[in-house]
Amino acid sequence: MTAISGCGGQTVVLCPNCAVVHAPAVVAALPAHDGDCAGCGRAVPEVVTVDLGRMVVTLCRVHAIGLLQTRLNPGAYHRLVSDIGGDPEVEFLLHGDFYDADTGEALQPRGAGHDTLSVDDDGL
Repeated sequence: MTAISGCGGQTVVLCPNCAVVHAPAVVAALPAHDGDCAGCGRAVPEVVTVDLGRMVVTLCRVHAIGLLQTRLNPGAYHRLVSDIGGDPEVEFLLHGDFYDADTGEALQPRGAGHDTLSVDDDGL
């Protein structure tokens, strides 16, 4: 299960399959707050918290969707892997079936074209 939270105490819990399909709408609808995105390493005006069980991470809307749809850019992938101790196999959505551990290239990006949000300059 994946829990996505914004400010104001609102949380939406989704199964992994529903997260792939509904993540853009959920992440876009939840109220967000100022914070630092673990994916891009920048302070941004709107971040949400994604709780995957083993990994709880605060991300901008674009990187939250990218994580849930296994289509992060290499820089964001490597930052998140570093945050969990350097072993991508610890977190299902970062493991070797979805990303090349050396390059950070997304091997099975899902949901492309269903994103309701604009792509950032990191090239999600």
